[in-house]
Amino acid sequence: ASAVAFAVPVNAFLVSMAIPMIWCAWRKRSQFLWLLRSTVLVFGILVSWFAIKSNSSIFEMVESAYKVTLVAAFVPLTAGLYWSRANKLGAVSSIAGGVSSWLLLEAVAPEGVWPPQLVGFLVAIAGMLMGGFVSRERAPA
Repeated sequence: ASAVAFAVPVNAFLVSMAIPMIWCAWRKRSQFLWLLRSTVLVFGILVSWFAIKSNSSIFEMVESAYKVTLVAAFVPLTAGLYWSRANKLGAVSSIAGGVSSWLLLEAVAPEGVWPPQLVGFLVAIAGMLMGGFVSRERAPA
């Protein structure tokens, strides 16, 4: 699998989720709605372009998309729901660590001893735990 095959879903995630959340912190609600609609459009264009240019089957493309979800979103969402110490530092550490370790292993050793998405998932858990125990900030009850 090429690096582009894994970079597009990650970039699409960043464009569709991370940037609007950061933007929302200091803009008006109407501007955020406009930005959110724009990112959905950009995301749709990127994904369509990726699907047209890819030699992968639909199964492989869906599998790649769920790898991104596993290493970037599952741990922060689950911890936010069920763990009282979950906080922003843990979520950011989880996402950054999970995605970066996954992409690094996909580029360096995609057929290594441990699957890259499993390593990314475990690093995401470690990031959430570290953020939860290091930071004094607590999630609102």
